[in-house]
Amino acid sequence: MPAIEGLRDFRAPDDYALLGELYAVILPEYPSFEEHLRMEDEDRQPPGRVRRWLVERQGKAVACADYHQEKGMYHPRKFSIEIAVLPEFCGQGLGAALYDLVLENLPEADPWILRGEAREDKLGSTRWLQARGFKPVQRYEEWRLDLCDWKPEDWQEELDAALAGGLRIATLAELESEPDMRRRFFELRDPLVEEVPRADRRTPPTFEEFQERVFDKPTYCAEGMFIGILDGEWVGVSELWLGTGSDPNLWIGLTGVRSEYRGKGVASALKIAAINWAKERGAPFCVTWVEEANRPMLGINTRMGFKTRPAWVTWEKEVGEPDPA
Repeated sequence: MPAIEGLRDFRAPDDYALLGELYAVILPEYPSFEEHLRMEDEDRQPPGRVRRWLVERQGKAVACADYHQEKGMYHPRKFSIEIAVLPEFCGQGLGAALYDLVLENLPEADPWILRGEAREDKLGSTRWLQARGFKPVQRYEEWRLDLCDWKPEDWQEELDAALAGGLRIATLAELESEPDMRRRFFELRDPLVEEVPRADRRTPPTFEEFQERVFDKPTYCAEGMFIGILDGEWVGVSELWLGTGSDPNLWIGLTGVRSEYRGKGVASALKIAAINWAKERGAPFCVTWVEEANRPMLGINTRMGFKTRPAWVTWEKEVGEPDPA
């Protein structure tokens, strides 16, 4: 493989600023990408199965590449890869050279699947993946709600109807003093997360791992975690997470209701309460991603005035034989 000018290993934590500058050019719509990457790297496990390179020229990162494996979807023979190149350096073979570099350095002697992501409006990325035999396997739509357009009074009747039916809505901040609050949240949330469509089989977290991934995150906000309670039972949740760094938006995570309580307006009521709080807080937008097969949530988002943006598509390529059945 020809030498890549300026190639070196990524050095944490010093290089996060360079990486943030690179992504600020490639994806300017997402502020505070540096802080996002720092947090994301903490969820990439196990140690030794993650590696990143930078291409630095004249003190500027012009490209990067990595392989990693996710805590939440771990398989020893499956790897996610990420390659990013500044627009002015595209078309020069740099991305192809970095792809070869990643393949040559995978820590697994017999990898099975490579996985990558590209936003669907980035046609160059899509063509690049297709040319290497990757195929789309999942599509997540990004939705944004401009809170300047959100009028709580328009939704009060629907919220009141749910409350009149016995629903109580409380935040985790209000429930903090309840015995075993964290475990109750885990026991509510984990089965709902299991139902979320994903590109691969989920690796369920232990309770200790769950606490690290939720309560220890800098984006966790107890006042933004809304719980639906019926007859003392925790039956649903709608989450708002803080943006990373200077990002002023609030990010909607899981909104879900236990199966036996669906069809009673609980999910909509929780989401209304969460959005009302986001507006009171002064956030400019609520942002969320929804898998395209999740028709009920897509319907709720459309009804509430969310607008779609270019979706993110997950691509896969088989590079080895499958595991024995």
